[in-house]
Amino acid sequence: MKRKKWIIFMIGAVLFYGSAAKIKAMTEQITTTQLEQPISEADQKMLAKRVLDDTGETYDLADAENVTVYFGDVIGETDEDVLVVVDFGKNNTVVAAYTPDGNAYTYVGNVGRFGNISKLSFIPVPALGKNMIVVQDSHNQNIGAYEENELLRGYVYEDDGTFRNVLTTSERIRALWNEIWNQTDIQDESNWKKVEENTELNWLLGASPVLSVERNQTYSEGPDGMAINDNQPEDGEFTEKSERQIISIYRWSDKWGRFILAEATDRQTGEQVAVLEQYLASPYALADAAEAVTRIQRADGTIEDVPDSRLLY
Repeated sequence: MKRKKWIIFMIGAVLFYGSAAKIKAMTEQITTTQLEQPISEADQKMLAKRVLDDTGETYDLADAENVTVYFGDVIGETDEDVLVVVDFGKNNTVVAAYTPDGNAYTYVGNVGRFGNISKLSFIPVPALGKNMIVVQDSHNQNIGAYEENELLRGYVYEDDGTFRNVLTTSERIRALWNEIWNQTDIQDESNWKKVEENTELNWLLGASPVLSVERNQTYSEGPDGMAINDNQPEDGEFTEKSERQIISIYRWSDKWGRFILAEATDRQTGEQVAVLEQYLASPYALADAAEAVTRIQRADGTIEDVPDSRLLY
């Protein structure tokens, strides 16, 4: 049981890793010529420094490895807003937003910290009159389990100058662990487990955008007689024990101001809540390593995890 709780903690922790930050006053502006493609090495360094100064992030400028610029409608007034993405090394990427101001760009806000961004795009949300920023974000973790995951995160700009998270879901998961690590009653060191999830995403755009996620999940076990000090098994040494397919439908809700799976009633408080994520839908459930817990949002915007038994659909 101790092992199961740790895995769920890591899932919850990574889902909201890319939280938004407050606006910080800027002292200089980015010029239009500095964003012309291809961006010169000198301008990339300038942009990286500008992002650090504006966001207040404390990364070392010398670690900036790559600078990418995206144009889109972020604040709802022009489709020429700019997102500057700066990679400061493994699992350390910052996204800053700017809006045109004559021949220059003024800092809008810090979208957040991310892992490694593989793709950034814009999804129109007509009810807001602006686009949602969609970030495909990958992480590589070796805490509690050898885990690689890719997350899909959505953010919208708020009038107070922050970027609010309105969508977070897994896009790919591969996790490998040995149950002896956190369960002292297990004597068999060959108790290797592996879960995987690969998804197909489909956006249906309209007055209220919808995201359909087809999750293909498998659970496998490692070979007998393989001790921990033999290192982890190769993929081909695992034997698949079970598989399943789950369809998750995330719909934009004007009422909740975000993408939700469903609405439910909290039996304990009697209030209506939005269902954001169900942990038993993760591939860890195939390995009996996920608890019956659901992530919800309350009417006041509070997000928390509650037992499934508390929710009435």
